Amino acid sequence: MRLHCLLLPLICLSAGCSRCSSEELPRPEASAPPQPSAGTAQKSVSPVSKECGSPQEEREWDFEAFQGPKGRVFSLQHAALICAEPCTFPEAAQQKLWLVKGDTAEPANAYWPSSVWGTYSAAMKQAKLSTQVTFLGDYPAEVLAYGAVESRSGEGNLPLVKFVAGAWQRDHREIPSDKLPLPPREYDAALLSAPVDRNPLFGFTYGAGAPTMATKNNLLLIHDGKQWTTKPAEWGRYAQLTRLADGSTLALDLDVWLISAKGEITLLDLEGHHAETTVAIGGEAWIMGDNQLSRPRVRGRFKVAELPQRVPSAGVLTVTAPIKDPSEFHARCKTPLVLLQHSDGRDVYAGDLAGLFAEDPGEGAGLEAYQVKFALGDRSAVQAKDKAAADRLLDVLKSHQDLKAELRCSDLKSLLPNPYAGSQYLQRLFIHARSGVVLDLT
Repeated sequence: MRLHCLLLPLICLSAGCSRCSSEELPRPEASAPPQPSAGTAQKSVSPVSKECGSPQEEREWDFEAFQGPKGRVFSLQHAALICAEPCTFPEAAQQKLWLVKGDTAEPANAYWPSSVWGTYSAAMKQAKLSTQVTFLGDYPAEVLAYGAVESRSGEGNLPLVKFVAGAWQRDHREIPSDKLPLPPREYDAALLSAPVDRNPLFGFTYGAGAPTMATKNNLLLIHDGKQWTTKPAEWGRYAQLTRLADGSTLALDLDVWLISAKGEITLLDLEGHHAETTVAIGGEAWIMGDNQLSRPRVRGRFKVAELPQRVPSAGVLTVTAPIKDPSEFHARCKTPLVLLQHSDGRDVYAGDLAGLFAEDPGEGAGLEAYQVKFALGDRSAVQAKDKAAADRLLDVLKSHQDLKAELRCSDLKSLLPNPYAGSQYLQRLFIHARSGVVLDLT
């Protein structure tokens, strides 16, 4: 928070402090400052001014820099790992690491994976290869590491390894992606309808007694249980959201904002660097960015909410055999169905189908995508609410010469009353039409 220096420049110089800038000189205070409207970002202001002769007390930061060892900082969701530079393998000297899971950084050299990568060391040194190491995971359940270099051949890449029972071992999975956890099913309607043009799971939060929220360029999006509304915001792109235990929300996009449950936005003060992501350390939201950590100045102010988790579907499978072929479309048909396949007979994959939804001027309204085993064979199909919705999709397909479509009549939706309980014969595809992303909601 910006504080005004109360001393004149000459007095500041005699006291050994730096000269006050024009922004720091005292200014007359308005007798009754106007109140901001909801949704307008406000700068939090300290009620007490500080003398500029005390550098450590110049600002009462909302998030202050963590005074600990320096290096590359990695988020482990519920802890942070600091790896001293250069943090590369093979290491020239003993690599130092620290684990931050409270107010101090604890030495954690055991988390350096040289024991499992040792077989690569001699060959890499001979070839003069050096790979920067990346850590990820969710402490303490799973800590992972891998090494990647920017080369077409992939020479110097190091395989994914995991820390189990105090030792490293090879993990035969691919490098994990930034796959975000899904909210409970009660939020699926908001997720699928989110008015954003990328995967809606990014910049999406819920729970703790507050409305569901999302972000996009210069906007805060709020879902009231039925529809989305928007409020102006100062972030320039999609801000990352973290729901707090009191129902408020942190938004990060270089700066940090606090959003109340009513959608009021306040700009917070962050010391020393830009904000990239939050890390839940000791149950509180810390800020990570530019290989630095910042922690809340006031303990307990930014407690992270414990959000409800998605429960696997327990629905009973209702389709246990191939489905009867759809009938020809007729004027009285109330359940039009568009069958899709490539011109050469190949099936249309889910990603291609999602791309068609993204081109739909109706943003997927009244359209549901399925993968079906008919008696005539495997097909991708789109159930339309009415003929008008089916015609929208058929118009989109006119520009795709590699695809062919047939308008038929069949009620797939009634065969799958629980859309999450699909089988090998009939499966619903959940598509976020704005972005053309298939969400794995089953």
